[in-house]
Amino acid sequence: MTTDAPQTGSILIVDDNRDLADNLAELLRDDGPSTAAAYAPGTALTMMREQPFDLAVIDIRMPEGSGMSLLRDVRRSCPEAEVIVMTANASLNTAMGALHEGAFAYLEKPFDPQHLITLCRRALTQTALRRERRRLQQDLTRSEALYRRVVDSVDALIVGIGPDDRLAMCNQGAVDALGYSRTALLSTSLVSLAASEAGGERLAEVVASARAGRKPVTMEVTLRRSDGSERVTHWTFSPLEPGARDGSQDSLVLGVASDLTDRVDLERRAAEAEAMASIATLTAGLAHEIRNPLNAAALQLQLLERHADKLADADGRTKVLKRVAIVEAELARLTNLLDDFLNLAKPQRLQLSPIALRGLLQEVHALQEPAIRRAHLKFVLEPGDTDLFALGDHGTLKQVLVNLVVNAFDALKGQTDGRVKLRAFAQGETRVGIEVSDNGPGIAPEIVDNLFTPFFTSKEAGTGLGLTIVKRILDRHGGSIQFVSPHGGGTTARISLERSPAPDPC
Repeated sequence: MTTDAPQTGSILIVDDNRDLADNLAELLRDDGPSTAAAYAPGTALTMMREQPFDLAVIDIRMPEGSGMSLLRDVRRSCPEAEVIVMTANASLNTAMGALHEGAFAYLEKPFDPQHLITLCRRALTQTALRRERRRLQQDLTRSEALYRRVVDSVDALIVGIGPDDRLAMCNQGAVDALGYSRTALLSTSLVSLAASEAGGERLAEVVASARAGRKPVTMEVTLRRSDGSERVTHWTFSPLEPGARDGSQDSLVLGVASDLTDRVDLERRAAEAEAMASIATLTAGLAHEIRNPLNAAALQLQLLERHADKLADADGRTKVLKRVAIVEAELARLTNLLDDFLNLAKPQRLQLSPIALRGLLQEVHALQEPAIRRAHLKFVLEPGDTDLFALGDHGTLKQVLVNLVVNAFDALKGQTDGRVKLRAFAQGETRVGIEVSDNGPGIAPEIVDNLFTPFFTSKEAGTGLGLTIVKRILDRHGGSIQFVSPHGGGTTARISLERSPAPDPC
C-alpha cells in the first residue's frame, strides 16, 4: 500500500554504476527523503558512520566488495536501519541469503521505479516505527525508574500483595523498616510477619476484604523485623487494579503504612515522664514522713531485742527474738522499697564517659560470682574485645547489670545445673551489646508485656521496681533492653548502648 504524503528519512544508494546510483538517488529524493549515493562498499560504510541512514539500497555485486558483506556491516553498525538488496543476477541462494541476513526486500534488476519507491516507503515506515518503539520503550523505562525512585523515597511502607498473599512488590521503605532484603520480602507474606497470631488473623481478614473490592480498610498491626524487634505500623489496604471490584481473586492489593513505632515510643516516654514527675512530687512530701516512723520502729525493735535477751524464760526469749527478726526483715524490705521508689522518682544525674565493657563486666562478675558459686551454680563471663567501649555512666550501668544478674540467679534457684552467662559484643559500628542469660525456666508469655510495669513482680518478696529502674536508666542512656525467652526455656536480657571510641590515654 502506498501513500501520496511526503516521505521523511534518509536513504543511501550503493552501486558501482555511478549513473544508476545518481539516478536512483534523484528519483527517491523527489519522493521526500534525503538521499545520497556511494559507489563502493568502503565509501558507504564511511558515510554511514558519519551520518547513520534510515535505509540502504545495496547492489549485491560490486568490484570493490560484496554487497552481502556490506549488508552484514550495515546491520551491525545501524541495527535500526532497513536494507533493500538489488541485483542483476538473481538466484534463489542469494535471495535466501539476503533475507537471512535481515534484508527488508530482494529486488531484481531491471525493476519498476514505482515498485522501488513503494518498497522504500514501506522500509522507511518500518524504520520510523522501530525507532518510535525504541523511544517509547526508553520513555517507559525512564518513567518506571522515576516512579521507582519516587516510591522508594517515600517515608512509608508500600507493598503489593498478590493473589497468593505473598508480596509481589515492596519499596525501600518496607525493606528498611522490616530489615529484610527485597528478595526475602518478595518470597514471604505480610501476614507471616505479624508479631502475634491475633494480629496475623486480623491482617489476613483486612487484606481479603480489600481484595473483594470493598472500600479501603485501615488497621494497626505490630510486625516483627528480621532481628526479632518489633515495629508498630498503621496500614491502609485497597485493591490496586480497577478490575478487582468484580470480586475476582486475581487482583493485587496495595498496602501503604506509616511506621508509628517512634511516635508510640515517644508517647509512652512522655506518659512515663509525666507519671514520674507526679511520683517525684509525691515522694518529696512523703519520704521524710515515712523514714521517721521507720527509724523509730527500728529503734524500738533494738530495745525490744535487748529486753528479750534479759528474759529468764529461754523459750519465751526465743519466741520474742524470732518475731523481732521477722519484723526487722519486713522493715528492711520496706526500706528497700522506699529507696527504689526514690531512685525511680528522682534519678541521680548521669556522668557520661567512655566505659570499657571488659572492665565493667569483670567487676560485676567478681561481685556476684561468690554468691552464685555458693549456690552450686555457674557464672560464665565473656567480656568481649578490649576495644569495646560504651558511652554511659559507670555506676548506673553497673547497677543495671547487677540487677539483671541477680534476677537470673533468682530464676535458677532449685536447679543443680544452672548457669548465668554475661557477655559483651559489637553491634555494628555505632552500637554495643551486653547480654545476661540463664538456662532457667524462662518467662511466661503472659507476663512479658508487664516486665517493666512498676510494682509488678513474679517474686514472693520482690518490690516490682527493679526492672522499671533498669529500663529508666537505659532510656536515659539512649539505650534499650529486650527480653528473649524461647519456648525451650532460658531467658536472655539483651542491652543495646551507644558505642564510644576509646578514651584518650592522655
